[in-house]
Amino acid sequence: MIYVAMYEVSVSWKFSAAHAIVLPDGQREKPHKHRWTATATFRSDRLNPPGELVVDFVWALKLGKSVTRDLSEQYNDKAIRCSAVSLSAERLAELIAKKLIERMGQGERLFSVSVTESPGCRATYYISRAD
Repeated sequence: MIYVAMYEVSVSWKFSAAHAIVLPDGQREKPHKHRWTATATFRSDRLNPPGELVVDFVWALKLGKSVTRDLSEQYNDKAIRCSAVSLSAERLAELIAKKLIERMGQGERLFSVSVTESPGCRATYYISRAD
C-alpha cells in the first residue's frame, strides 16, 4: 500500500464588517454588520526548512489580518466596488483568498479560505490549480 502524506495548518482571525446581499426574490438586504471569523488553510506534501513548517503561523496570521484590515468596519459592497454582485459570505471568502494569494510569495500552499458570519454559518472558497 502506498500512502501520500499531506500536512495542513490553519490560522483564524476576527474582523468586523458590514454587507448586504441580494436575496432570492431579487431584493437587497439592508446593510448589516457581522463579527466575521476568517480561516486560511495551507497544505503541503513536505515540510519546509529551516523550521520544518508548512507556513509560519505568525507570518500567516499577520498576512491574514493585513488583508482584512482593508475590509474592517466598512460596508464592503461599496468598499470593493461590488455593487453589481452580492457580497455574500462565499464572495467574501473568495475575495480574501485572492488578496492573500496576491500578497504572498508562496501562493501554491494556500488551500482554502473560510469565513464564518455567525455560529454555524460558514462559507469556504477552495483554490484550484491547473497544472
